[in-house]
Amino acid sequence: DGKYGEAINIGENINTKEAELCVYVTPDGNTLYFSSKGHDVIGGFDIFKSEKINGTWTKAKNLGIPINTPNDDVYYVDYDTIAYYSTKKEGDSGIDIYLAKYEIVKESNVNTDTTLIASIDSTNIDNSTNPNLPDNAKDTIIIRNISFDINKYTNNKSYETLNILAAYLTENQNSLIDIFGYTDTQGNNSYNKTLSEKRATFVYNYLVNKGISKNRLTKKGKGEANQISKNKYPNGKYIWESLKYNRRVEIIVKQQGKQKIVVEQVIVPEKYKLK
Repeated sequence: DGKYGEAINIGENINTKEAELCVYVTPDGNTLYFSSKGHDVIGGFDIFKSEKINGTWTKAKNLGIPINTPNDDVYYVDYDTIAYYSTKKEGDSGIDIYLAKYEIVKESNVNTDTTLIASIDSTNIDNSTNPNLPDNAKDTIIIRNISFDINKYTNNKSYETLNILAAYLTENQNSLIDIFGYTDTQGNNSYNKTLSEKRATFVYNYLVNKGISKNRLTKKGKGEANQISKNKYPNGKYIWESLKYNRRVEIIVKQQGKQKIVVEQVIVPEKYKLK
């Protein structure tokens, strides 16, 4: 009679005690995408996938990075070999629309598998489908090194980067990283060495608390070593705007996993660069 029947809960493989929203079902009715806060998330709402097998939805699977981020990832829709979704990437001022490209993987003696490849166009989409994704973007994650305020060894604004790094390390069990802490030249050598160690330890402890094995991480405070920007004018006064580039933790990828992660180096303005 054209009327909907009574709603039926589709079970704990999909629903949790937290919120689930933004449901999308593929045209064949066999694949379900949705956003959830209640499953194993990187942060906020993540996008999950479930398939209907013999009338039952499988346990929801997180699409992983770089599709999902520590922010809310929602409104997933696909069309042919392109999927659209909304998220707020690090450094953006608001939520933007992104697209990801499907790659059809065919193997002999098995059913054709449609796999979502982590291939992201990081520009805003506006009114164009913009299907031309760079091949070198596939399976590559980009993060930034971490900066610090004067005399500080924690940075609340770094959690998004650290969550992405933790998610990468979780999904790429063979990867190894080094964590190096640095300071500017204010204070004496002993103080700066201790401060740099605390900065490296801040990152190290955060990753360990996220479940990353200590055997895969090394940390070291290097104090005033490896200055990348000027600290003082010729008259001996500090260049306050330039000092901040030296207060940092650098992430060095000692061994890549199946995905590649790239750590962007701190960009120092030309006027503050060491000659």
